[in-house]
Amino acid sequence: MAQYNTQGYLHDYRMEQARQLLLSRQMKIEQVAQKVGYANRSRFASAFRKKYGVNPKAYQKQIDGMI
Repeated sequence: MAQYNTQGYLHDYRMEQARQLLLSRQMKIEQVAQKVGYANRSRFASAFRKKYGVNPKAYQKQIDGMI
């Protein structure tokens, strides 16, 4: 089993929270970024893209297409 450090866990937790907030559509992307601890939208978008393979706006559009 791979060892999982605290920083990695916190990052994954923050990204999952961001994903859930984006799904809810109750906040703008900038607000989601701030809510999960990113002061910079572009850094948030980069971290989100690295985790999920798509930027936050594109993720919302994908979800919209599924509904």
